[in-house]
Amino acid sequence: MGRPHETRAEPMALARRSTDGLWRKMLADYDAANRSEEFVREQIDGVDRFAGLKDRARVLDIGCGAGMQTLEIARRGCRVLGLDPDSATLARARALSQDKGLWVHFQSCDLRRIPYDGEFNVAVNIHTPLGNLPREVDDLRCLQSVQKALKPEGKLLLDLPNRDWLVRNLDPGALSQKVFDLETGLLAQGERSVRVYSLTELARLLGLAGFAMRGAWGGYDGVPFTLSSLRMIVLAQKIPAEKAPRRLDGLPRAIRIKGRG
Repeated sequence: MGRPHETRAEPMALARRSTDGLWRKMLADYDAANRSEEFVREQIDGVDRFAGLKDRARVLDIGCGAGMQTLEIARRGCRVLGLDPDSATLARARALSQDKGLWVHFQSCDLRRIPYDGEFNVAVNIHTPLGNLPREVDDLRCLQSVQKALKPEGKLLLDLPNRDWLVRNLDPGALSQKVFDLETGLLAQGERSVRVYSLTELARLLGLAGFAMRGAWGGYDGVPFTLSSLRMIVLAQKIPAEKAPRRLDGLPRAIRIKGRG
């Protein structure tokens, strides 16, 4: 029995305390304040290893945020466009890119409606992970939009938290208190939430969007992906139109928007 002045923590408080720690562990590397230049270089070394960053390749950075990784890709000799819906964050990215002599641009954009068609060799989503959009169907629309923006057989590299790791490490109280929703995959922290996918769920979405999955790793150093991997680095490739599966999502076709950033 505890001392008289001690009180038992409320289940909700315990669940949130546990989830706060998991949130930090899973998502800290995506927070600009926690990302060192060394970490970003290691990320782009991995992108080059898995997707291949050829000289003057056209690269699309989806959810680029303040653009640390966007600039590092440009330093490798690529021509890079960073897309993000947050104009304030893009202003910081543009300030960082000034006077660098790099081929890099930043554009505010709804990631479900990327206004390019068949123009990029490689797309990356390694800063603001897929799952931050309101609904799963929005994640699918984002992937479909990326697929359209890629050249034939273009590659997509995703860096996402691993739902299987989360479920194995989550306090049971987080389920009962709706901090993590097993049905929707939403992990909540205060007003923030992110949808967390398993590799199987992600492979299904990629297939619906017209991609074939080419590989998955547990880190940028190429360590094999397992159920115990904290994150999943996934490489997918655009399927040529004649080989793509018939659309099963029932969504209307995206409206084509022509233009340049």
